[in-house]
Amino acid sequence: MRLGSEALTVSCDWGVLPVHAPAGVRRHLRELDRLFEIVWATAWFDRAHFLLESLGLDLGPWPVLDWRDLKLPEIVRHASGRPFVWMDDDVGFEMRQLPEGFVGPDQRHLLLEIDPTLGLTAANVETLRAFAAEKGSGHGTQGRE
Repeated sequence: MRLGSEALTVSCDWGVLPVHAPAGVRRHLRELDRLFEIVWATAWFDRAHFLLESLGLDLGPWPVLDWRDLKLPEIVRHASGRPFVWMDDDVGFEMRQLPEGFVGPDQRHLLLEIDPTLGLTAANVETLRAFAAEKGSGHGTQGRE
């Protein structure tokens, strides 16, 4: 188990998975759910919802984007010109696959690479909170009250 994390065992249709939840992740996800319109962009597609349940969180259900090769093009399409944040453990990979300037210069966005060995941290949440507080980025991203 990682330092400062909670070990969980998650049952899903592929079997039993070990999951490490960083300390404070429940609180962080509840806050982000209030600040942003959260959408899954994961290779787990609709099966990702079981993670929220395994954490004991009654959030969502969050919509799931249907993407094929790269996630970011679908995220940009979904945002439809609105400010957006993309958090992933491999943002850099996709950015190397896309042309420079792929996201328009007038569309406010934040690409935040999450260290998979740490998960979502308090520092990540502070970065997200600051982005949401900037003019045109906050609750206008349609989070929940």
